This record gives sequence, C-alpha cells and structure tokens, in this order.
Amino acid sequence: MAYATVKQQDMDILSVYESNKKRVKGAHWIKDTRTAVAMLILTKNVEVLEHSAGDGHFVLELQTHDIVCCYVSSNIEMHQYQSEVDNIMNRIDRKQTIVLGA
Repeated sequence: MAYATVKQQDMDILSVYESNKKRVKGAHWIKDTRTAVAMLILTKNVEVLEHSAGDGHFVLELQTHDIVCCYVSSNIEMHQYQSEVDNIMNRIDRKQTIVLGA
C-alpha cells in the first residue's frame, strides 16, 4: 500500500519503520543493521554518494545534504533512549542534514 501511494504521488523515496523484514530483504533497500528502518529510492533524482548503517539508523550522503533515517523504540528505558538518540546525533555531519525518524 505504501509503495503504491509513493508511486502514484511520483515521490522519490519510501522510508519505513519497524517494517516486515521479508519485505525489505532485497538489495535495493537501504537498511540499518537491525532492519528497524529501511528506505527505497525509487528514481534517479536521488543520487546517493555514500551510505553507512548503525543500530536503528543509517546515513545517506547526497551531493548537497545528508539524510539520516532512524528508529528509536518507545518501549525502552529513558537512559537507553537517550543513548540511542545521542548515537544518532553523533553521526550527523556539519553540513545540511534531514533527519527522518520514528
């Protein structure tokens, strides 16, 4: 359903959180190391220069900015939550960055 909507709206990317791991198994999906967050780039309008993945997040380096895609569970202790958010924030470079998250 999400894929059909993105295609119908002529969007460039689809990002999903806590997805069905079988659905994002293919090589075209960019995922974090736990497969908690994944992104599919649907057009050639988005050129990824480099990407890196961590637990619960990944970073895409584009020509003009970075995209950080992250997922932090709300079912963890506050100190764990803060640690995960700090880890994600440490991955953000000094250039313009878009953070997508759940």
